Amino acid sequence: MFFKLIAVYAGFAVIIYAEPGGHGGGGGGHGGSSYANVQLSSHGGGGGGHGDHDYYAAPHYNFGYGVSDHHTGDKHSHYEERDGDKVKGHYTVHDPDGVVRVVHYTADKHNGFNAQVSRAGL
Repeated sequence: MFFKLIAVYAGFAVIIYAEPGGHGGGGGGHGGSSYANVQLSSHGGGGGGHGDHDYYAAPHYNFGYGVSDHHTGDKHSHYEERDGDKVKGHYTVHDPDGVVRVVHYTADKHNGFNAQVSRAGL
């Protein structure tokens, strides 16, 4: 159903932008117009759009990022990893008063979410 809605919205967008003088495309007196053909395709088998995904496989991922914006003073980072039902990670936030908050956390289906918060630079 989701992909059908996306296809319908994409179709409307193509129609609106392909009409000369329409809401967003078409000439306007600024040189030649160019139009692109859009191919819409469905990725998935017949069964209601579910495809070949294994929705019962144990999830496994890790990610991390950091931000250091000298203009706004925003400085923080985050790292997380998951293996099955176990999640662990940490993040840091540099507060405006100069204190750095560090949070280490774990979560699983038996113990729930647990966090240890420390502050440095007091």
